[in-house]
Order: sequence, then structure tokens, then C-alpha cells
Amino acid sequence: MTEQPHTGPEAAATRPALQVTDLHVTFPGEHGPVHAVRGLSYAVRPGEVLGIVGESGSGKSAAAQAVLGLLPDGTAVRGSVELDGQELLGLGDAALSRVRGNGISMVFQDPLSALTPVYSIGSQLVEALRVHQDLSRKAARARAVELLALVGIPDPRRRADAFPHEFSGGMRQRAVIAMAIANDPRVIVADEPTTALDVTVQAQILDVLRTAREVTGAAVVLITHDLGVVAGFADRVQVMYAGRPVEAGTVDEIYYRPRMPYTIGLLGATPRLDGPTGVPLTPVHGTPPSLTALPPGCPFAPRCPVAVPLCHETEPAPAQAVPREATVPTAGTATTAVTNASPVASATPDTSTTPTLPDTPATQVPPTTTAPAHAAACHRSEEIASGALPRAGLFAGVGGTPSDGGGTPAGFRGTGAGGTGSTGTGGTGSTCTGGTGPRSTDTGGTDTDGTGGTDTGGTDTDGTGGTDTGATATDGTGGTDTGSTATDGTCGTATDGTDPRRTGTGTNGTGTNGTATDGTGDTATDGTDPRRTGTGSTDAAPAGTPAALPPTDRAPTGANRTPQAPQQGVTQGRQPGTAHPAPAPPPAPAPPPAPAPPPAPTPPAAPPSPHPAILELEGLVKHFPLTRGTFVKRTIGTVRAVDGISLVVREGETLALVGESGCGKTTTLMEIMDLAAGQAGTVRLFGRDVRDLDRAARRALRRDLQIVFQDPTAALDPRMPAGDILAEPLRTHRWPKDRIAARVPELLETVGLAAADAGRYPREFSGGQRQRIAVARALALEPRLLVLDEPVSALDVSVQAGVLNLLDELKTRLGLSYLLVAHDLSVVRHSADRVAVMYLGRIVETGGTADVFAAPAHPYTRALLSAVPLPDPRKERARTRILLGGDLPSPADVPSGCRFRGRCPLYATLGAPEQRRCAQQDPPSRPVAPGHESACHHAAYGPDTPAAGG
Repeated sequence: MTEQPHTGPEAAATRPALQVTDLHVTFPGEHGPVHAVRGLSYAVRPGEVLGIVGESGSGKSAAAQAVLGLLPDGTAVRGSVELDGQELLGLGDAALSRVRGNGISMVFQDPLSALTPVYSIGSQLVEALRVHQDLSRKAARARAVELLALVGIPDPRRRADAFPHEFSGGMRQRAVIAMAIANDPRVIVADEPTTALDVTVQAQILDVLRTAREVTGAAVVLITHDLGVVAGFADRVQVMYAGRPVEAGTVDEIYYRPRMPYTIGLLGATPRLDGPTGVPLTPVHGTPPSLTALPPGCPFAPRCPVAVPLCHETEPAPAQAVPREATVPTAGTATTAVTNASPVASATPDTSTTPTLPDTPATQVPPTTTAPAHAAACHRSEEIASGALPRAGLFAGVGGTPSDGGGTPAGFRGTGAGGTGSTGTGGTGSTCTGGTGPRSTDTGGTDTDGTGGTDTGGTDTDGTGGTDTGATATDGTGGTDTGSTATDGTCGTATDGTDPRRTGTGTNGTGTNGTATDGTGDTATDGTDPRRTGTGSTDAAPAGTPAALPPTDRAPTGANRTPQAPQQGVTQGRQPGTAHPAPAPPPAPAPPPAPAPPPAPTPPAAPPSPHPAILELEGLVKHFPLTRGTFVKRTIGTVRAVDGISLVVREGETLALVGESGCGKTTTLMEIMDLAAGQAGTVRLFGRDVRDLDRAARRALRRDLQIVFQDPTAALDPRMPAGDILAEPLRTHRWPKDRIAARVPELLETVGLAAADAGRYPREFSGGQRQRIAVARALALEPRLLVLDEPVSALDVSVQAGVLNLLDELKTRLGLSYLLVAHDLSVVRHSADRVAVMYLGRIVETGGTADVFAAPAHPYTRALLSAVPLPDPRKERARTRILLGGDLPSPADVPSGCRFRGRCPLYATLGAPEQRRCAQQDPPSRPVAPGHESACHHAAYGPDTPAAGG
């Protein structure tokens, strides 16, 4: 067990190791120049970590490659990049080669592509050393072995002769980091270094990066989309959107006091391991703008819930990530412009093919000469900073378009700040101030048509229905709106009594709420408004974070959603009366493992579930032969991919199957979808053993079993429009043409798309919209069970939230059951009712999600949960990581006894008799609590087990 304390920069007074000023990058494109980076400025000092975050396409990687001069020919680059005062832009390739890997180095996202497959790892390290240092081959070889040992490669002297394909993904990334630090660079640029890795390996890589920073004293620029990684590793953060830096500040300022709506939206859309269950996430609706045709004004204005006319007219100045006392050159400071050209190209660039860099727009606000410690490119940032525009609930209840699944359905209220959606006590269930019908505008007038468009219980100056900017809760409890225009809380009068947000009719609209707690009677003494999705002004959690629920408060299956059928394709808001308590204090750090106590009495078995089982696996086995030979193949071993697993999925529930890559999750799914007899064990679907089915019965059963794949781009035929993609399974099962014609637009509307989208091709949709089409295709035949294979892992966090909400709503509305495979345990915590943890072909722990996450019994489960980063800097600093040694063993060489013992942190603390038992006996699964089982000889019992997030 290794504790990872937060360490800030040690040389705060030194000059920046790397300073980027007003960087612009423009690529040539088919439809015009692509302005990938626009006015990026930052400075990072030795020993400091700057995190750069944003959605895909925001310009993060293009900016990193521009710093190292790695952009393709024809790219126009303008600005200034200084390494220890030396200007890098404009240098030739030979001069840059002396800098790359020496003064500044890079860790790429895909280590397999970064390493040469025909050279050994040691040879590549030796080459990197000898290019920049005067070393003999023997000395360079010895240094290469030292570097491999430093980054945690086991048996480095032998593994130095291995080739990249012989390393696992985590080991390859360690080798790339070793190469990056080989020459003690001043700056390390890490571009998504943990994106493709399992959570346990991610924790190891972040630990290696910390070691690299400590050993070299280098400044680190960390580019990532994972807000949890940044929270625990970075000192300062810069947020990018549409090629523009939109917010910059210290990690605490960005996470606890964000001033840019985009940042607030990212934090609110992120599922959290310590977050509440049964509460919809808050997606950022819409998609980023095209970088070839940016709209006027702020590029985020079309997606912003609090945009005003100025936002659509004038683009704010970029947010500059610089230390507090540093000054930044103004727009008039001399910068360098360079266009990457081929070495054999003419010295005079061809202006017909070279993109031109845009001049500073006349409507752009000029930057200041001294950058503040916390800057935001937002016209309303000061209102957000002062609290006049509350962060809590900023995105909740905001309308959207059918194409992005936005909006709040009629009949549901929003959760915006300023007492939105509160319930009056004078009327019969009447709703005032901020209940959002379809894009309602609260102007303080009277609702004369009864459609929910206008309320008198407060003035909504921005017209979104989500936030009453004139309302101020002076005591932090949401109790008194002193700035409200209707201090008596009158909800308005619906003359025809048909306001869809009210449960009563006729005269119930005139009830008086009074000025206390907006008419709901709810009071939170700790500064938390229980009616809001965010916390109060106590800064107990990052902005946009839902209030945490105790683990035992998880609603039963189907009970954590409203009984009403929500409007198709929209995100359902929280219902009246579902107030949440304030967050509980974080659990104490996990104690170090201790020798297991004597076996405890077997807990009573869980009571039988009232829901029938629709999928049952009993002792399922899938082994693959390991062969050798070209013409005559002979078996030399067996790959035990799935080695006797049993699990049950019940009607109306979501069962999550989690574990590291290579543990057998996908093989299990393929065995289920194949509907074949299999090698051993049984598969029962809807009470029928698949071994007893003939061809016709299997075909009929496939209607009730469908799958959603991980990558929607690969899963959808690019030659077919969306309508044909959805109609294909219907034609296969011989639906009549008239039913198909009616079903296709119905499916599109069900997943939040428009019927007119049927004629568009997959390439014309965003990633989130493509995944919605994949979900719609899976729903086409009205199945009962959906298999979800990493359904959101390829999506940005803002889009991911919308897809997860959609899946939750469809489950409730259509009575679906899900078998969910995911590596992101935060997604599992949000979506699953029960969880099964898989390791090397076996199930090692099963139970209710709340039970397993609160009190994991198996050491592997505890390690998985401890490795998940939290988007909360303070909690990340206080956490204790359990770093597993090594990688997942090969399923072709499964250890005897307990399969996990070679990596188990508990095994080393056991006495000799207990270790022999682990080495010789394969532990069976046994109950540790009602409904909670673990396959460990020394499974933890009771409430003292380290919980998730601790």
C-alpha cells in the first residue's frame, strides 16, 4: 500500500521552464482552414504539473505537438514557444532534434505506436541515450537497465532484450516513460498517458510519472480528458474548448470554484465513485462547433444555459494559465509565425494551399498584460464568482433540441438554483419559480394560457427556466429568496387550470408559499440546498457534484426513477420530494492489510428475489487451444479465458461485469450471444436452456437478446443511412413494410433523435448520436435483455452523461434488463444494481453495487476501487492507493490455488500456513453478507472494510 501525497512545485520563484504565448495552429481542410488552436498561453515551472483538459477536438494534442514541432507539413503555426528562454518556433528539424528527448520529451497516448516493433526495448533506450549523451554502448546499456528498473519493469536486465509486442500495455507505457526521462529533460509532455489502460495500471503509470518528476525535477504538462486524474496529479489546470483556453487556475480553484459554465458542466457530467445513486447525471447538451466555421461570439454560447446576447456577439479573451506573479505578453508582443513545409518544398509557401491564420477579431476583448491567478473566458464569470449566478444546478432543467436529447419534459421541474422547481404549500401541489416546461421563459408575468410558460414566483432573467438570477439565498440554505420579485411566493394563476407542472387544476394556482424555503419546507443547516444537484457555499465538493447518499440509500430496482413515462429522448429531472441529505464526511483512510481473523460464522443467505431470472450462467467454461506449427498444428497449451463462472441477471435490473482487460469479460458476452451449447456449463435465457434449442427457437430468442458495442463507428455500416440501419433487423425478422416505416421514426425519437435524421449517414452524426443510433438498433425488435459492451468508453464525459441517462430512462420505461461490461467503476456505481468482479476467468466477488463499493470483501476489488481517481482534489490527496504489483497473468499459465495471490497485497502479510492454503487451494465463492459473496480464503467481513473513495 502506497500513499500518494500531493506535492506542489518546489521552485515557485524560478522562471518558467516552458512558456507558450498566443499559440495558433491551423490545418488545411477540405472545407476551409481548421483553426485547431487559437490563442493558447501558459507557463509551467520546474517541478510543477499543469493539467490541460477538454473534450475531443478541443486542440489539446495539436497544441502539444506544436510545442515539439511534430505537426504535419502544411500546418500554419504562429505564436511563441520558449524552453528556458530559447524560442523553439521557427527552428529547423536538426535543431529541434537536439531539443526533443533532451530539453523536452513526450509520452504519447499509444505506446505501441510510439515504439519501433523491430527493435528491442533496450536498444531503443540505448539509442535515445547515445543521441544526446557521449556514452559508450556498454554504459548506455547499463543506464537503460537502470531506467527500466526505475519505472517498475520486473527483471529489467532480461526484459531489456524483449520486443514491444512482448510487453503488456502498461509495461509498454512504462518503457515510453523511461525513454522520456532518459536525458533528464526540463519538460515532460504527457499526452493522454493513461487513456487506454486499466484502472489498476493507470494508478501504476501515474505513480511512475510522479517518480519521474521527482527524479528529474522536470515540469510536466499533462493532457487528459479524465478529470479524476487531473485532480490528484496537477497543481494547476487549463480547460480548453473549440481550440481556445476558456478557464485556468489552481486545481482547487477550478474544481471547487469554477467560473466558466463549460467547466461546471464537465464536472457535473462526470460520474463519481463517491456520488449518489439513482440520480441522473447532468449532460452538456449539443456538440462542439466546427473549427472551420466558428460561430460569432463565444463558441460555447449555443450550448451554454446562461448565455446572454453579448455572448453571441463578442468572444471573451482567452484564459491564460500562468503563475500568479508572471506577466504575459499582450497581443502586440512579437511572436513567431512558421508554416511546416517539406524539406524539398520551395522557400516561398504556396498561399493557395497553406491555411492563413485568422487575425484577432475586432469584436474580441483584448487580453490584459498581467494574467490573474484564476481566469475564465466568460462574460458572466464575475457573476458566477460572486454567487449572483449560482453554480449549483446551472445545467439542470435546461432545454435542448431533439437532436441532442436535451430539454426537460413537461410535467417535470428543473433543479436550478434560486429555488427552482419548489412546491408551494398554499396550492395543491402547485409548482413555482423554475419548473421547466419546454423551454419556458419566466418573465414574472401571469401564466394565462396554462402551458407552464410564465410564472410570477421570481424573475428568470436569462430565459432558461433553470436559474433565477434575481433570487439570493442569504443563509446558504435555499430558504429565502430576498431578490425575488414575488416575495409572497405566489405561483401565478393558470386561468384554464392546465399548467402541466401542477398536480391540481383550476384555482390551485393561487396558493401562497410565503418566504420560507421557497414553499418546500426543506432546510439544510450546513449550507446545502437539498433540492439542488450541487452543494452550497461550503466548498465541500467540486461544483456540479451531486450530494452524496449513504450506501444503504440505493433505491431498489425500478424505484429510483419516476413512475411517469418521460418524454421521449430527454433527460429526466429529479422529482418533487426527493431531497437528498448533505454529503457524509469522507471515510477514514484504509488501514494496512493485517493477517486475516479466524473464519467468521457464515452470514445468512440473501432472501430470494421477487424478480425472475432472465439470464443464468452456471459453471460456464470457454477454453481456447494454444497451437504451434504452420501446416501441422499441434496443441501446446490451453487459454482458459472463461473458467467456470456463474451469475444471474434478474428482470428489471442492471448487472455489471467488471475487471481488467484480459480477464474474460468479452469472451463471456460472446458465449451468451452465440446461443450455442458451449464447452461446459449451462446458459439459460428466459428460463430456457440454450442447449435444447433448435435453429428456429434460437432465431426467435434473438429478438429478446440484443447487444450494444463499444465503438459505434465500427458497429454502424458507413454506407447505410440511419433509417436503413434501424430497418435492417426488422427486415431480417420479416416485419411488414408498413410496420417498419412506422417503427423507424419511433426508434429515432425514443433515443432523442429526430425522425428527419433517418436519411443521414453515420459520418454526419457526432459520437454520442452514433451511440444513440446503436442503442435504437438494439431496441428495434423490442428485446427484454440488452448486453452493453463498454457503451460509453469511447465518448467524451459530456456526451457520456446523456447516453447513461438515456439508458437509465429506457430501462425504466421499457422494462429492460442490462448486462453491462465496463472498466470505469464510476459508471458502474452510477448505473448498476449489482456487480460481479472478474479476475482471470473467474468471478471473485458479487453483490449489490452499494454493498460491494461500500465494503469490498476481496483484495482485488479493494485494489480496483482504490485505483479509481475522484474528481475531487482534497479527497484525492487524502486517499491511500493500493498499487498492485505486475500485470494480469496469462490465462494460458494460470497460477495454482488462488489466481490472485501473485499480486495480492494481503498474501505477503499472511503466515506460512495461510500462504500454503492460498497456493494450493482454489477458494470457492462463499457468502460474506446477505446477497454478497467473495471467492477469497481471507475475505473481509463487516463495516470496517475499506470503502470506495477512502
